[in-house]
Amino acid sequence: LLAATQEGLTNLYEIVSHAGTHIIHGRQKDFPVTDLKFMAQHGKGIIALTACVAGIVPYHIINGNDKMALHYIDELHNIFDEVYLEVQPHEFPEQLLVNSKLVSFASQTGFKLVITSDSHYINSGDNQYHNILKNMCHQKVFTTNNHLYTPEEMEAYCIKYGIPLDCIANT
Repeated sequence: LLAATQEGLTNLYEIVSHAGTHIIHGRQKDFPVTDLKFMAQHGKGIIALTACVAGIVPYHIINGNDKMALHYIDELHNIFDEVYLEVQPHEFPEQLLVNSKLVSFASQTGFKLVITSDSHYINSGDNQYHNILKNMCHQKVFTTNNHLYTPEEMEAYCIKYGIPLDCIANT
């Protein structure tokens, strides 16, 4: 969620505060959560993106339920001022599937695409340090590269995977 106005920032604070008081206890860490009903009361002035592969829209896509993914996008559209379908420049199978479906959804529905990078550090070479921390936390091997992508890297990724370049300008 992104605040587009001062009212949106106030509403975003409300949503985050609500989530902070509703915690789901996970195996390795706790997660703040909120729900659509609460967000519906605080959606004015906010732009919503469909999130990384850990989000609800990608979850439904990965599990083969395009109908539920589209339903959730419509729910977001009913709550927030603007909704964008979020692709990310990663090459693991789930991300490639989500990106492909979101490009298709954009052409079907008229929702615009944006491209973001799930950035945890600036330089690509720093992935080794991040992956060591992820390996220790999750007890499995990570080889992801979550650096801050340059505009040129974003463009090259879009061209390689057939993602419309207007997602860069939309971002």
